[in-house]
Amino acid sequence: MLNTNLTRKEELERIAHHELGHWLMSKELGFPVGNIRVAHDNHGTPYGSSRVYPFPKKKLETVEDVNEHLLNRICVLFAGVISDIAWHKTFHSHNFDQGDIEYLLNHGPMDETGLTDKGKIEELMYVVNGIVNFPVEMVEGFEEEIKNQHKVILSEAWVKASNFIENNEDLFKMGKVLIEKIIKNNKTEFETSYLLDLQKEVAIK
Repeated sequence: MLNTNLTRKEELERIAHHELGHWLMSKELGFPVGNIRVAHDNHGTPYGSSRVYPFPKKKLETVEDVNEHLLNRICVLFAGVISDIAWHKTFHSHNFDQGDIEYLLNHGPMDETGLTDKGKIEELMYVVNGIVNFPVEMVEGFEEEIKNQHKVILSEAWVKASNFIENNEDLFKMGKVLIEKIIKNNKTEFETSYLLDLQKEVAIK
């Protein structure tokens, strides 16, 4: 089972890598990126946010354009979870099963929207599935059929995000620097310009 009893430092480390995953994937897909924030709320609960702007890169003139755009957005959301998993695997030597992945999807760091990555993905899936598949007849078993349709679509986005994150050396190199500043300097927010410069810096090393 996944170790969910993390120390304060571990929780901050986990969140920092989760938010970096969103940020790196967004930049890779051509979405504008902003600041990353890792902090505690008024109740002492750690939270994070990665300011990304999933604006279309072109006018969405066809249904295929809309589908591609939404799938890219889902990739960005998945990238946070995949980075979360990468952190656990690296620092907790954990072998993940599907239950652990579901836990991280449902219990990812909260941002100012109050929604999990999974919640955002599920809303987008109604539109994506409507583009890709014909409507399911509302008869016995229809929910399972829809679930299977979603699974095929989500698998495509998960693989695309995984291929990028799992081979991205910037995640842990940048994460190491951010964690040091969070823990030692009590820094909570990292500006866009700093993150862009940091990515260039770690690429040289």
